Amino acid sequence: MTQLGESVSEGEIDLDEFKCPFEHTKPGQVNNALGSDSAALGSRLAEGYSTQLWADEGARIVPKTKQKLIAARRDDCPEPPVVVDGQEYPYSSSAHHLIPGEASLPKSTLIKFISEGAKGSKVWGDIGYDVNGGENGIWLPTHHALSSEMKEGLVLPGEDRALKYSELTRRVKQRNEENQVVATFQERFTGAIMERARRQFHDAHPDYSAFVIKVLDKIQMNLVEQSEACGECGEVKKKKGKYPPPHGLVSRLNSVSARLYQFLVGPPQTWRPPLYTSRFAASLAQLERAWLQRRK
Repeated sequence: MTQLGESVSEGEIDLDEFKCPFEHTKPGQVNNALGSDSAALGSRLAEGYSTQLWADEGARIVPKTKQKLIAARRDDCPEPPVVVDGQEYPYSSSAHHLIPGEASLPKSTLIKFISEGAKGSKVWGDIGYDVNGGENGIWLPTHHALSSEMKEGLVLPGEDRALKYSELTRRVKQRNEENQVVATFQERFTGAIMERARRQFHDAHPDYSAFVIKVLDKIQMNLVEQSEACGECGEVKKKKGKYPPPHGLVSRLNSVSARLYQFLVGPPQTWRPPLYTSRFAASLAQLERAWLQRRK
């Protein structure tokens, strides 16, 4: 049984059991869309478009760039003001890539089986995956609104003017005596948001991205084993010099995204390392677990 605060393992995010994803016989070639774009992700989330850029028409694989999600998922993040020290403050939300399109996907060894154009690619075609597709997104709260939507005359504690987002981020990172007031406020502010939204606050998350790379690398190792054991894959490689594109990998990536999603929502005490999308989320999860331990 998993204990509160226990680290997440790669095996909890990706399950090895699935059929060979390589396309052995069906003709047709599709392209990926791997340029990570939060605005595009938000749009495709709102419109319900999938990561899968193709359709299986029985005899062949055909491109389909705007395919609706098989199961529509309403994923709104509430944005009512939060109250800190008796004062209302706004907050906003942004679309977060569950599988990061810059910090994880292109840095994993799995990219060699996803993209024909990747360095050292093992396949002769793309798998037709859109990193900005709806299955790979979640709305998470951010502090952009603190610097862009503050009411007239409303400033942060200890400040005499509204701060730009870049300045606010610098203050939070460089926590010293000068920035102590705003940094302390930021922790209370983010905590209040996460308690209300029941999802993690979005900011820098290097440990999260590094963990996802490990998950994707694990899938790559599994694909190598499958391709070497599959006679049909071997025949195609003999003819073309590379493996056929594993179109079935799109659904596996979507499964990874779905499982990552589950670790970013719910009561803060259930969030587990290293799947934190900000240091604020990690701090709140630890505080909540410590409080529960004291109550026992």
